[in-house]
Amino acid sequence: MVEPALLDPGQPGLIPVEPDPPYGEDIASHVCANGPASGAVSSAFGRSRGWRDDSGTSAWQFAGVFGEVTAAEVIVQVEGMLGCGEYEDWGSGFRGIHKADLPVLAGADRRLMFCESTDEEPSRCTVLLAGGPVLSRLIVRARTEERAADLACTLAVPAAAALR
Repeated sequence: MVEPALLDPGQPGLIPVEPDPPYGEDIASHVCANGPASGAVSSAFGRSRGWRDDSGTSAWQFAGVFGEVTAAEVIVQVEGMLGCGEYEDWGSGFRGIHKADLPVLAGADRRLMFCESTDEEPSRCTVLLAGGPVLSRLIVRARTEERAADLACTLAVPAAAALR
């Protein structure tokens, strides 16, 4: 069910990270220490795929089905967590969390993009897209927020189309 939602490995200007990781579970986002205690639901199953380029930019996609709730409800839950300003996760401090503009995308029932930074990652933008029961998450890490947001928006177009 999630395989068709994954982007093609051959994305322009990006090198696939081989091999694709095996099936796994995840929540939509760990932003603002989001987790089961905050009401986050873990996916029933999902699949990931990654890319990188020569400048150090990387992009990861996760597509999953949550079973208990719709993908759109999962995005609403994450959006409700965005007001924290900063948080710590896996030993890294995240700051500057803010919602970013993402145009209407054909194929997505609901969409959300937010960006944040850490000392180790100058900029990271996350896109969440809902298409029926499937949630597609894109995380782009880059040296600047402009680069991370641009690539996230670029990849969001085919990712949303793949949800149809």
